[in-house]
Amino acid sequence: MAEEARETSGTMTALIIHYVRSLGGETAVERVITRSGVTRTAAELQNESAWFTYEEKLALWEAAAVEFDDPIVSRHMGQKVLETRVGATLRMFLRGFGSPRMVLSSVAKVCAKFSSVAAMEAIESSRRHIVVTYELLGGKQPHRLDCEANIGLMSAAGPLFGLPLLDVEHLECQVHGAPKCVYVVRWPLRRRLRLFRRKRMHLEDQVAALAQQVESFQSIASDLVSAEDTKEVLARIVTRAARAVSAQRYVLAVRTTDGGPIAVHYDGFGAAEAERVGQELIDADVVDDDDSRIVIDVVSARRHYGRLAAFYDGQWFFEHERQLLAAYARSAAAALDAATALEASRERGETAAALLELARRLAVLSEPEQVAQQLAEAMCPVLGVSRSAVTLYDPASNALLLHGSHGLDDTQRSRLAVIPLGAQRDDGLAAWLDSPEPLFTVRGHEVSVIGKAMLEFLGIQAMATVALRRHGEMLGIASVLFDAPPASIDSNAVLERMSAVADQAATALENARLLGRAQHQATHDELTGLPNRVLFEHSVERSLAASRRNDESVALLFVDLDGFKAVNDEFGHDAGDVLLVEVARRMSGCLRAEDVVARLGGDEFTVMLPGADIKRATEVAERLRDALDEPIVLLHGRVTISACVGIAVAPDDASEFKPLLRAADGAMYEAKRLGRGQCVRYDVA
Repeated sequence: MAEEARETSGTMTALIIHYVRSLGGETAVERVITRSGVTRTAAELQNESAWFTYEEKLALWEAAAVEFDDPIVSRHMGQKVLETRVGATLRMFLRGFGSPRMVLSSVAKVCAKFSSVAAMEAIESSRRHIVVTYELLGGKQPHRLDCEANIGLMSAAGPLFGLPLLDVEHLECQVHGAPKCVYVVRWPLRRRLRLFRRKRMHLEDQVAALAQQVESFQSIASDLVSAEDTKEVLARIVTRAARAVSAQRYVLAVRTTDGGPIAVHYDGFGAAEAERVGQELIDADVVDDDDSRIVIDVVSARRHYGRLAAFYDGQWFFEHERQLLAAYARSAAAALDAATALEASRERGETAAALLELARRLAVLSEPEQVAQQLAEAMCPVLGVSRSAVTLYDPASNALLLHGSHGLDDTQRSRLAVIPLGAQRDDGLAAWLDSPEPLFTVRGHEVSVIGKAMLEFLGIQAMATVALRRHGEMLGIASVLFDAPPASIDSNAVLERMSAVADQAATALENARLLGRAQHQATHDELTGLPNRVLFEHSVERSLAASRRNDESVALLFVDLDGFKAVNDEFGHDAGDVLLVEVARRMSGCLRAEDVVARLGGDEFTVMLPGADIKRATEVAERLRDALDEPIVLLHGRVTISACVGIAVAPDDASEFKPLLRAADGAMYEAKRLGRGQCVRYDVA
């Protein structure tokens, strides 16, 4: 196949291979590829970053239809897309539209992610249906399996949001001579009781997709920093860019040295055109994006290397793709920093190996404290010193806190444990923190109050320090300490190497914080910040295990608000959200530090009370009820609600989480039956 034939996204061929393998294993995959006549391996067809011809896609579908005796096999493939890891990033951002109708209203952009020789358009919509047209371009011949695939993929917009497969009616078809295919897609109105379960499944699936995206991004970053020279990094940047953004063509144009020649790497272009585009990207002071291209500066704290561009002729990009390519370009710049620093010190083999090892280790760490300690340990062999320290900035206290050290004694660690930044005016420190440059501080020539104090009470002659900074935000400071006289130290070499390791560390710290936020989102309610069911279940199971060892009880309260629906109906969902946040605050204020309150969804909350018997559980339940009886001030005025509380105690009522939760839930429903504001103990009988 010619390189320029980029008509079908690898996302579609990957879906085909996954479906065939799931039904018939590897032997079926081999038979389908052989029968289709496509001269590609299974590994090539599973590369979601690659592009293929429209005819190759059809040939694979036809071969699969014969293999499984299924004349609408492409429809079934589309319907099963959510059961695969194919297109995980695209699925996650499609969920951001919030509903099947909003996704299908954007089919023009969505279609472009699968095909460059077809166009889709939403021409009519209502609460219950949408009408979509589909047209093949470039003289391509319509095929019934292409139509069936459209039906399958559009119907899968239902499960994308926890609904059943959507009903898709094919009114007009290009195969039968119509100018365009016309589809009517319908979906049911969601019933409230089922909505909560489906929404929970949808959120859990989205958390898994987010975790997969973070894992993929970490893999890309690790792959980049594992390259051992600049040429290899440049080549990998272009080939890996397609894993961040789906496009037809890419160009990377950079200068790795000041005033040096332009290096152009590309995919999907001819050589001459790529050189021309690359020169234009480098020469332009400012490059304006248009709908069919994204242009991102490849820039680190050290230097501006050039630009990376993705092109999709005649189509549009999603806004999130611009953000993903920008994040990828930052990792690429950090990798180039490391590669150029390595090349500059290639003759120092041990130092170069240490820098590379640092980059590899930092790429897989998931906690900021781990990054700090790893950096402190790695800087010593890289810089030829015996002592180092890494402090991370704590916004709450406006101080630097020691989280990594190597070679320091207890007294030095104690003195560096907390460094307040606002205790006194320090113009020298403020000026340095605003600069990306590392600083070499010598006894008697200090530029800041803090720098002078550190040299004195640490008893050292000199110190090299670099700020760990990302997007203008100061994350921390890395320092190496010298006992030797300054004249014996190659300060320029030290500062150059510190810059290289600092950029790697800053990227690793940012990735660790991103992963931490993703993990927090996976275990906490987005609105109230309380633990969600996943974290609550884990916490209860741990407490139950401890209670069995210590022969203690654990109480569970199930709290359901009275009158919440009326607030939503009268004042709107925004007012209801404000009310739920206030409810969460009041409930948290009634509990001990070891107690756990969680939001299960809607107006349902649960509380775990470790070590509480029925007497204490009843007291807490009544305290919660009384706290929620107090009027709540909303923008529209004061409202009054109440709450019913069900109480269950382990091990008397149940000894495992799910039965215990059911017991508390059953007690809550009994409380509801008795009236508003009731607290009821579970009745085993």
